[in-house]
Amino acid sequence: MRDRIRQYLETLGKAEIADLGDIFGKSIPERMHKAEMASALSLYISRNPKKWLSRIPERDLLLLKDLCEAGPGSVVEEDYPDYLTAVEYCGLVEVDESDQDVRRLSLSEDVYDCILPWIDRAIKDGETSGRFEFERGILGVTSLLGVIPFDTFVDIMIDFFEEIFTGGTDRFISLMKSSSVMQLCRYTSDSGEDLVVSPLVSDVELLIGFLPEKRDFRKFTAEEILEAGSAAPWFSFRVDTPEGDAISKALIAVGYYPSEVPVLHHDIWYGAQYPDRRESLSDIILSMVDPDRETALAESALSALSAYVNILPNWFLGGLAPAEAGSLKVEYSAEPEGEGEESYKRWKMPAPTKSEGYTDIVEKDKALEALSAFMPNGFPFGMAVPHVAPDDPCPCGSGLKYRYCHGKITN
Repeated sequence: MRDRIRQYLETLGKAEIADLGDIFGKSIPERMHKAEMASALSLYISRNPKKWLSRIPERDLLLLKDLCEAGPGSVVEEDYPDYLTAVEYCGLVEVDESDQDVRRLSLSEDVYDCILPWIDRAIKDGETSGRFEFERGILGVTSLLGVIPFDTFVDIMIDFFEEIFTGGTDRFISLMKSSSVMQLCRYTSDSGEDLVVSPLVSDVELLIGFLPEKRDFRKFTAEEILEAGSAAPWFSFRVDTPEGDAISKALIAVGYYPSEVPVLHHDIWYGAQYPDRRESLSDIILSMVDPDRETALAESALSALSAYVNILPNWFLGGLAPAEAGSLKVEYSAEPEGEGEESYKRWKMPAPTKSEGYTDIVEKDKALEALSAFMPNGFPFGMAVPHVAPDDPCPCGSGLKYRYCHGKITN
């Protein structure tokens, strides 16, 4: 076991080994040679299961519990998550990714024998001590807001702690210091700013540019934070709303199994965070239903998708939903677009706002400022254009069809 983990750790970088050490509760100085770091951490993991099982995140423990119940060598199949558990990342769990649809996870017999005596106690302690609930708070806050300055994050967590826990400042500090999830989410920006980041954020530096100037973020209740952080690695939020209920029913109506719906909630939320990924969300519906033959079903499902996306908190809006901010709103449609490569629209733009040439709207509107990161340099946001058919020449004078020029960019 130790040699196998050591060999796996040696494929990682020194910073990654040190980070894993922090998660498992073992300080591994980066001044050591990488081979020495890998050897020290693998020795610790093999000899101290009781200690590190009491520190690793809830999601890791529940995965190990499932694998223990399956037995050594038995396979547990799971969807591909957006980020791995620490026990997968360090090589404790064996992962088969030969199937693009599911991952096959298993435990070797020596790992099984090492953790089996301690796994149940570790889970019970995490539940009774409040550690798991505190972890859910951290994951909830970071997933709702994306990237947060550390000081702001601490203020939010203090409010969360006071609403959920008892025990005062000492207990809060103890939970912060001992949380492996806290270690997972810490980040230092290129400029040296101390931040806390959701494990789901794929481009931290991009989001840093859109942090609210006054560090004002949308306020969430403790109940909302726990809802957001309780299903790691999947994120779901506002499912128990009319819009959430409507999209759940729509997903089943177009042919998904009920067991698939929680992961689809996550996929919709995650895809809605970045403006350039939003268009593809309609594929969740249109891959299951033909809008030409089942127009009413497609329109109804896409309408439910639009409504749900528009109530989800957005990282680029400081946690506000598009419907709350009045910007970045979306509307999916299956209306015919005419003959050609595609027979339906996957995206419908709102009516353009006319103006006299250029404006300073980008500087005033955070939503457009977020979108500007995905536009070519110098794109004229304030340019007034009439409604243009997809196959008409683009008003910019490029000679291209509108759908392949500014019509494509603004989608």
